Amino acid sequence: MHAFILNVDERPAEAERTRKELLASSLLQRYEVHIVTGDVGKIMNEALRSQPCQWFVTLLAGERLAMDFGARLEELVLRLPDTAAGALPVVRANDGQDELRIKLRGPIVWRSSAVSGSEFNGFPDRRSFPLERYALPLLANALGAQSWQWPEWDGSSWAPSPVRPPRWRRSDEADLAAAPLVFARPPERSEPKRAPLFSVVLCVYNEARYVEGAIRSVMTQTNDRWELVLVDDGSRDDTAAVLAMVREHPRIKRLAHPVNRGKSAALNTGLAHASGEWLVELDADDWLTPECLDQLAFAIRSESSAPQVIYSGHHRWRERPGGELIYAGRSLEARQLDPARLIRSGETVAVRAYNIAALRERGGWRVDDPFDGRWFEDIGILVAMTRQYRSAYVDQPLYHRRIREGSSSRQGGSRYEQWRRWAESEIMR
Repeated sequence: MHAFILNVDERPAEAERTRKELLASSLLQRYEVHIVTGDVGKIMNEALRSQPCQWFVTLLAGERLAMDFGARLEELVLRLPDTAAGALPVVRANDGQDELRIKLRGPIVWRSSAVSGSEFNGFPDRRSFPLERYALPLLANALGAQSWQWPEWDGSSWAPSPVRPPRWRRSDEADLAAAPLVFARPPERSEPKRAPLFSVVLCVYNEARYVEGAIRSVMTQTNDRWELVLVDDGSRDDTAAVLAMVREHPRIKRLAHPVNRGKSAALNTGLAHASGEWLVELDADDWLTPECLDQLAFAIRSESSAPQVIYSGHHRWRERPGGELIYAGRSLEARQLDPARLIRSGETVAVRAYNIAALRERGGWRVDDPFDGRWFEDIGILVAMTRQYRSAYVDQPLYHRRIREGSSSRQGGSRYEQWRRWAESEIMR
């Protein structure tokens, strides 16, 4: 049996202690133990494919195991029904009510065939879901939606790690931000019953390792009046192969530039093919909250001022050198955008939604700036639209933004002063 000890907080001594206690508790069962750090979904999938087994168990580094843990685990797998995806440990809440609550922590038993038959063909990895810390609850919820059962098993033979995650991880805030994503489910493929209200335009350039998560965030929206317009801006990596997986989807349009023309040109291509009433920008390395389009639709209906621009706050995730995302807090924008201040600061505003008729009247994204529309196009169009049309603000984060080294916004930092001078003379005049 495989046993995966997830060392997501990078505490090797704690992981080693859990490994030793697991091996000491085993009776007849022999464990192939893996201490996993990094892209946990990818690593576990590779191990399960190379050495198939009927059952396996996942634990978190630092969890304490009693000497009878192995015996209880071996007894459990013998009596699980064929309808069970595995078993979740029961955690007794210390709240004076003697209430049992299931938590997706502790030793979780998994049926290999259920995992391999999931919508992810295994555990979600960073490509399909960027927050690997939540790969386990995401998959467990997905299997439950497929009618697999999750019986409980006695949690008295283990205890959670006594070591708290470091404060800089902001674990409680990250849990709240990630929870809606974990429980979002993609609907069945079906022909749209009504014309789309929203055209989500997603432009991709050499971002194959990110774009799948962005696409999933659109497909799990609680509002079904959307279309997704994918524009491959001359990518040279395997972006085309990733986008091919959604080629036949009735709500998705695939477009491609033979050569890279820049973000503004790609957005204009998406705008030309959009059939919705509102255009929502989505970067390939970011993702929407599941209720994003519902909240935008509510703002459209409820705003008496008939805005042509709607924007909101966003969650920020900072990418570490190894690819892990650390929650960096919420960014809530000003209720009334000041175009001059926005140009001076260069701050990112997301989500951004524009009335398509107004956007076309404006001429879309400009490509006559000093960098041919390749840099700072988000600020340029937002300033231009808010100067000409009314805007409305949604006072909650509707977008998840990845902040990474090497992204176009960071690479362009030294160019911003030149672009700002152009914008002040051309857009603000």
